[in-house]
Amino acid sequence: MGPVDLTGVSLVGPVVSGAPLMMYLGAELRQRVPKRIHEYALFTHLVDEQGRVVFAGGSRLLRGLVAAELGFPLNCGTLGALAGGKYRVHLGLWNTRTEKRYSVSSESLTDLERRDRYIDIGSVQVREPPVLP
Repeated sequence: MGPVDLTGVSLVGPVVSGAPLMMYLGAELRQRVPKRIHEYALFTHLVDEQGRVVFAGGSRLLRGLVAAELGFPLNCGTLGALAGGKYRVHLGLWNTRTEKRYSVSSESLTDLERRDRYIDIGSVQVREPPVLP
């Protein structure tokens, strides 16, 4: 996507409402470091069954690349008070200055998925936080 090849994504679980959403990324630059790399950001969305974005988080691209290189999980933000249930996870890249989303390019994606400008990385079960006595 954009100047980055995404080689793998896995969520750190369990995913709990009100807690940080963490993921491991496999990512590499496919070209030299862009001059304005500080403007690029990864976005992570959780989407409910009706197709509504119920969580929008993410991280600066540079932080994601460093986490991927070092094998550290990336904090994509803290989930709000989501109801427990199944959500789709979307991941993409955008420019925070121009607000342009970058096209997703991958041999395994259909033309429709490329136009959507994100990668649907699957579903996740969000758990409600434990009730303390």
